[in-house]
Amino acid sequence: MSFGQRVRKPSKVRTLEVTSDHLMQHFHSFLLAGGLIARDEVLMDYPHLPNIIKIKLRKVTEDKYGSNGS
Repeated sequence: MSFGQRVRKPSKVRTLEVTSDHLMQHFHSFLLAGGLIARDEVLMDYPHLPNIIKIKLRKVTEDKYGSNGS
C-alpha cells in the first residue's frame, strides 16, 4: 500500500441476530412493565415475523435529532 492511499477506519456498525421468540419475550416484558397487559396474558402468535431478525446498530457521534441537551 502506498502512502497516497487513504486508510478506511473499521465500520462502527454492528449487526445482531435475534430470534423472533427472544424478541417477543422482551416485548412481552415491556408490555408487562408498562401495565399494558396483565401478568396472565401471553403473546401467542406472530406469523409475520421471520425466525431470525437482523438488527444493525451504529454509534451516534453527533446530534442528528435536534436535541439541545436539555
